[in-house]
Amino acid sequence: MEIRNIIELPAKTLFTPREVADFFSVTPRTIYNWCEEGKLKYAKVGGVIRIYRFSIIEILNPLPLSLRLEAGDS
Repeated sequence: MEIRNIIELPAKTLFTPREVADFFSVTPRTIYNWCEEGKLKYAKVGGVIRIYRFSIIEILNPLPLSLRLEAGDS
């Protein structure tokens, strides 16, 4: 899996599994697995899965926001 920069993530709220798969250089099946495992937060819109932007960002930067803020204070 290629690690991508958050700057490369388009500025929108919801993404298709294909878009997320392309972003992470994995297969769409991997994205569906991540959704089933709870690694990605998603919604069903019109019967299809859409992945939340914040969930993609959490994978790129897995520390909780409170810990990131504390680390920035030092």
